[in-house]
Amino acid sequence: MCASSILSLNMGMNLLFLLPASISLTSIISGIIGGSIGILFGLLVIFQSLLSIFFYGVVGGLMGTMLGAVIKNPSLCSLPTVNINMVEQNTIIFSLFGSILIVLTTGLLWYSLIKQEQMGESSAYVSL
Repeated sequence: MCASSILSLNMGMNLLFLLPASISLTSIISGIIGGSIGILFGLLVIFQSLLSIFFYGVVGGLMGTMLGAVIKNPSLCSLPTVNINMVEQNTIIFSLFGSILIVLTTGLLWYSLIKQEQMGESSAYVSL
């Protein structure tokens, strides 16, 4: 669940930074892509958890879009407005932080899959 949320959050934030479209259109696109990420990760584990991981992917995408909107325009949350140089600096810092989170999450997933394989456990927990 964590992996789909982190990937969707970073994707939604960077999508808002890159697309000049409106926030509502970017939110819809982020929700759809985040849900797709959630479905892909949900298919890796128990089939019954697919809906909850899909939900976490959609929520992560929408939260990333909201976070990106606040970074671009701090006055949305009644934060003091800063000059344009600070907005660009914050955009770079948060994008770099999101990239580091993705690398850490991917590394932890890879490590857990390797450990699981070494222990001889199955990677799919499908119950009949």
